[in-house]
Amino acid sequence: MDKRIETALRMVTDCRDCTADGYTIFDIGADHANLTIALRRALPRARLVASDIREGPLSAARANVTRVLGENHGVEFILSDGFTNIRCLQYFPADCAVIMGMGGETIADIIAGYSFPRRPRLILGPHTKHDVLRQSLAELSYIITREETVTSKKHTYQLWEAVSGHS
Repeated sequence: MDKRIETALRMVTDCRDCTADGYTIFDIGADHANLTIALRRALPRARLVASDIREGPLSAARANVTRVLGENHGVEFILSDGFTNIRCLQYFPADCAVIMGMGGETIADIIAGYSFPRRPRLILGPHTKHDVLRQSLAELSYIITREETVTSKKHTYQLWEAVSGHS
């Protein structure tokens, strides 16, 4: 497994609540769904939602999940720009949202667009503009509680865990 995916998986699963029935995890910008697959294997009782902004990558993610996990994988796939089209959030708010593989400014825009009362724990993997994302998180009252740096395929990545400072 890719070190970045492995680290993100560990960051999600380190939460003691993640094994509860219905713990809801959103993989925003799921791409090939490698993390989604790893999450399903590690957390079979979790509610998983994978989204992407474009139909092509979302279809590829759906096909990859089905190929690896079979037809009854229980992952929901939603075409969405960040959280915009994820209507189920009003009924099943995210407990954890993973947003990786984008620039810090794009991740900041996605987080700022989350408009539901319960704010999720975030696992973030910005590729660029780390300072922009840090500033945005502070403005949104998120606190970075964990940072890890990993090297994978000759690239170095930062992964962060952030939690809401609101009670």
